[in-house]
Amino acid sequence: MAPRRNHSISTRLYQSRVFTHFYERIAGRYSAELTWKGLTNDFLSSIPTGSTILEIGAGPGLIALKVIEQRPDLTVIVSDFSQEMLQLAKENLKEHLECFVQGQPNVKMQKHLEFVQANAMNLSQFQGRAINGIYSLGAIKHFPDPYKGLDQCVGILSPSGVLYFADFCADGTYAGTQDIIKHVQLPSILKFLMAPFLHLANKREAPSGQEVENWNCYLQSRGKSRIEYSTGRTMFSLIFEGSTLASKITPK
Repeated sequence: MAPRRNHSISTRLYQSRVFTHFYERIAGRYSAELTWKGLTNDFLSSIPTGSTILEIGAGPGLIALKVIEQRPDLTVIVSDFSQEMLQLAKENLKEHLECFVQGQPNVKMQKHLEFVQANAMNLSQFQGRAINGIYSLGAIKHFPDPYKGLDQCVGILSPSGVLYFADFCADGTYAGTQDIIKHVQLPSILKFLMAPFLHLANKREAPSGQEVENWNCYLQSRGKSRIEYSTGRTMFSLIFEGSTLASKITPK
């Protein structure tokens, strides 16, 4: 197993109000668009109607917003280890949901949202809940111990449930990073500067392809698991399916 990473800098940043608002306006909004297709095809399409799902590392809540818009039948538990991020998610979701029905609060949809401060290293607070799906986008690289985090997820997941983890990969090419950056809504000069910064940051912070393969092998000992890579192996998706996976449905 790979040694645990020290994420003390990342931890302090995610607890900062200044950084969380920066993340919301730029990185978080792009991340939501970047990962949405995979989340829809490989995760939401496998979640039965009326299920409860958990988001780990929800950040500013932008993915949870898209999920509840597309699947208002689901109950989404929005969780993050950062109280600042969780508060921002509450504000974002409340603001957007209130605009859905001619400016009036959509009370029905709000009842399908829960906000919980949680650490992926200990998800025991969700024991006893019927959780049919867990997804996490861009968070696993910050886990102090990814194996423990994956084990915690499998431990609270329903037997027929689905896990979906997506993040950057350290083995990605610079061309792949440039391809990602060109879709970000930023001035050209910032895109030019951001590409090498993001590429180097991923080399330092993101898991290697071998680490991802090891996580996949670990999950395969618990059920059915696979990896999908995209954009020159710059990003990966790790999908785990329970042994009695329900038939896929078409999201409404």
